[in-house]
Amino acid sequence: MSKSASHVIVKKINRSILNVGVSDSEWRYTEQISKLKIDYDTRKKLQQATDLFASCLLPADSVVPLRHIQTAAANLLKRARILRNKVWKKDSAQIAKDEREMKRAIKAFQEDKFAFQSDFVSLVDRYFNEQPTALERQRPTAFFDRVLKGSELIVHCFMKTLAIEAAQMREKRYWFLWAALVFAILRESGIAVKHPKKNQLLAGPVIVLDRLQSKLPKTLQRRKTDDSFRKGAVIAWKIKRGIKSHQLRILLNRWTTADFQERKPLGIEWFLGARISRLAGSD
Repeated sequence: MSKSASHVIVKKINRSILNVGVSDSEWRYTEQISKLKIDYDTRKKLQQATDLFASCLLPADSVVPLRHIQTAAANLLKRARILRNKVWKKDSAQIAKDEREMKRAIKAFQEDKFAFQSDFVSLVDRYFNEQPTALERQRPTAFFDRVLKGSELIVHCFMKTLAIEAAQMREKRYWFLWAALVFAILRESGIAVKHPKKNQLLAGPVIVLDRLQSKLPKTLQRRKTDDSFRKGAVIAWKIKRGIKSHQLRILLNRWTTADFQERKPLGIEWFLGARISRLAGSD
C-alpha cells in the first residue's frame, strides 16, 4: 500500500479476516520445490497467519492524507497566533523573545533526540501545569497567552509525530512481522529454518515464504527480486529470534486493526515492536 507513506491512520480498524486460499495442489507444489514436508496443522497455521496479514489493507475511511492534516494544522496555528496577539499585548522585546523561544522549541522537534511522549509531557508541564505567575494571576489574558503558546507547540509536536508515523510505512513493518511469524511456525513444527553450522537461512523455508507471499494482494507483496527477498527474510529471522509464534501472532493481530496502544507493564510486545522498528527501519 504505497500511499501509506503520505497517509496516517485516524481510527481503529474493524476488519474481517480475508482468506487468501492455498489449495492442496499448491501446498504439494510448495513441498516439492522447497523439499520440505509440511503437515496439515502447520499448513493451517501458515494459512491463518497469511490470512491475517492479508487483512491489514486499510479501508479508505481509516486513513487521511498527511498533507490535509498539515494544512488544517497550519490554519490552526495561524489563528492561534492571531488570537495570542489580541489577548495580550507585548512590546517588541517580548515579541522577539517569544519568537526565539518558539523557533528553538520547534527546532528541537526536528532533531534525532525527539521523543513524543517525553516532549509532550514536558510541554504540558511547562505551559499548562505550572502555577500562574503573579502577572498571570492579575491578568488572566496573560495566562491565556501562555496556554495558547503551549497549544501551538503541542500542535508542532503532534505534526512531527504524524510525519514520523507516515514515513515509517507501517505495512512494511507488518510484512516483516508476518514473515517472522511464518518462520516461527515452521520452526515450532520441527522444520529447520537456519543452517545448523552456518549463519544463513536454509533455502526451503525461504521458498515457503515466497510461495505464501505470491497469494497475497499485490499491494502487500514486497521484495520482488531474489536478493531483496532473501535480505528481507534474514531480517525477519532476526526479528523472530527468541520469540514464540503466539507472541508474534498477537502483535500482528493488533497492528492489523491499528491497535498500537502500549500495554502495561511493558513486556515482550513492547520489546518486539522496538526490535521490528530497529531492524526493519534500517532496511
